Amino acid sequence: MTDDDELGVSFTSEDRTSSTAYLPDNDNIARRLARRAVEFQGFTRDVSVELQTTRYYCGQEYKSHFDWYDQVGKTTYGKRISTFFVILESNCTQCGTHFPDLHFDCGEMSSKFNEVVDCGNVEGTIVRPIPRSAIFWRNRHLNGTGNDRTLHAGLPPEGGIKIGLNIWTNGKMDHHKDQDTDDDTDEDMDDDTDEDMDEDMDEDTDETDYDGTRKHEL
Repeated sequence: MTDDDELGVSFTSEDRTSSTAYLPDNDNIARRLARRAVEFQGFTRDVSVELQTTRYYCGQEYKSHFDWYDQVGKTTYGKRISTFFVILESNCTQCGTHFPDLHFDCGEMSSKFNEVVDCGNVEGTIVRPIPRSAIFWRNRHLNGTGNDRTLHAGLPPEGGIKIGLNIWTNGKMDHHKDQDTDDDTDEDMDDDTDEDMDEDMDEDTDETDYDGTRKHEL
């Protein structure tokens, strides 16, 4: 069962059997999370953030998909340029996030990296669902087109449950404070993808809030 906040309806999907729901717009914690996600990426203006919880019971899944597609399967410039996926709760096995087109040489990675990523016994890479961890990736190249290497799937738990939080940023890549807009249409982000996985979100101590509107406009 999926809740579409924009349409105000719930619907079922053959590709997604997990349950999802958007966080309310007037929730202060959600607003702080949205702000921190934007600050982490260095955006300075004209971006918005969507926060959506997702729950997987035993056998439920979300088949391979891209976050840079909208609900009807069409891509729009500026839609979901990046994703945080935060593991809130997990006591399941074989229920990570699978990136079939993302490849690492496990032998060259640190022991800590191999604790959270399985890249030796699967096709592609599986990020293990470690509670209170997060993975971050960019969905789009600098010219606004979708990055095919971000194809991913939420694997079905073989036992237990998994609860996660999607944090999507909407905007344009040239709104990054460090972005050189002259290279906006030429530079490729493929080489950055492997480095953009952040497995740890420090405790938020910032008590400052901001005024947000629907979808946490900044």
